[in-house]
Amino acid sequence: MNPDWVTYSQFVEYTEQNDGRFELIDGIIYKLASPAFTHQRISKDIHEAFMMYCRDLDGCDTFAAPFDIKCVREEREEVPDDDKLEYFTCVVQPDLMIFCDYEKDINERDMYDGTPTIVIEILSPSNSRKDVIKKEAVMT
Repeated sequence: MNPDWVTYSQFVEYTEQNDGRFELIDGIIYKLASPAFTHQRISKDIHEAFMMYCRDLDGCDTFAAPFDIKCVREEREEVPDDDKLEYFTCVVQPDLMIFCDYEKDINERDMYDGTPTIVIEILSPSNSRKDVIKKEAVMT
């Protein structure tokens, strides 16, 4: 087990004490930069299309970042089974998401604990390596 890894609990504590947007992927905290104008324009256009699409779907809605999605990478073997949720819970913020029948996945802290129906990540030059390699692996 890598002594530099951050647990999910440590990540939650860190984000509560620090301003900004953060992701936790494989025990490493990533600070997210503000998106550029083109990124936001693309996000807006896709979000509007999702909103129109979801109007016709009962129980589905669209959301945009910042919005934490928790994932657990259970296939990792370096950590005992009882610690996997702490060490391999990842938190990512996809750019856009569609959730269907999501009411059951809202926890007592008003946080989402489910799996999005659709996620969209808009690649930018500054984050494409992390998003394509690390974030995609967590979300699949």
